[in-house]
Parts: sequence; structure tokens; C-alpha cells
Amino acid sequence: MQVPAEFLRLGHCFLQDDYDWGIDDLEGWSREAIALSHLPPAKIEAVKKYLDQVLGSDDDEYIDEVLSSFGAAFGMRGGGDSRKFFALLRKLLDVVEVKSVG
Repeated sequence: MQVPAEFLRLGHCFLQDDYDWGIDDLEGWSREAIALSHLPPAKIEAVKKYLDQVLGSDDDEYIDEVLSSFGAAFGMRGGGDSRKFFALLRKLLDVVEVKSVG
């Protein structure tokens, strides 16, 4: 499956200026990034579908590679950390309100 542009947009919403507190509060940082993405509901659905596909893989190296292409201002150590991050992000996409602008 091709990486959706919406997924990359979300990755760029993890602002590097917020790294110091964000990496210690990954859920809060993720909530902020989702809200800042301004993605309309159909685009959020595309991101959720892509994350479902990624999380369906049993290959943690593949998931680490997906995180590397995400465009976020951080990385994970491996050992399943990327999977845990994407699982958190997928869960939050169901509950965080996105203020769409278009």
C-alpha cells in the first residue's frame, strides 16, 4: 500500500519545537499533532486505514521503516516502540477532535 499524503502531513504536525516535552508526553504530543493536522474526516479515515495495515504486519523492522518515513521530529529505539507509538496514534485518531479547515 502506498503511503498516503495525509499520513505524511500528520507526521509533520509533530512540531520539533515541542520535542522536549512531547517525547515525555507522547500521548499529549500526539493529540496536539492530530488536532493541528486539520485533516477532514475522509482524510483521517485514510490515515486510520493505513495504520491498520501497518499494525497488521508482524514485521517490526517494517514498522520502524514506516516511522522513519513519517516525517516526525523524533525516532524510536526499535524493539516494538514504533508499533506501540502507531497503536497509540491509531487509538487517538478515534477520539481526538480535529478542527478541519477545508
